[in-house]
Amino acid sequence: MNWNDDAKNMLIWKYPPTWTLEEFHLAIDRSKSLAEQISHPYVAIIDYSGTLAPASKVLSAASAGTSDVPDNLVAIINVKPRLIFALLMRGFQRFFPHAVQILEEKSLDDAINKAQLLLDEAKEEKKNVSS
Repeated sequence: MNWNDDAKNMLIWKYPPTWTLEEFHLAIDRSKSLAEQISHPYVAIIDYSGTLAPASKVLSAASAGTSDVPDNLVAIINVKPRLIFALLMRGFQRFFPHAVQILEEKSLDDAINKAQLLLDEAKEEKKNVSS
């Protein structure tokens, strides 16, 4: 998991083919730590395209990413999420509709393009509020 560039506007998290629940929790902690280092809006992109299957007992982790959503997180964009992740994210959005926007894209390039559009919109919105 790393920032897309020096501007730190997009946090990209690429899942490996196989992973454990412990690795998932460590990644959540790392994403929160990285987000604490910035104050400007950012988008998290989670790339599942290389994932073969979710970790066992993944449903027990459903609440791990839902607490303490950073205020500057504009959206989470999932790239090719497996069905279980898509359902979890839709459930999260249903229960917490104002927490953060959750989207799906078919490729990492599409996700980056969408993230840029969302960041531009957030920047414009902030400019309109302050004027």
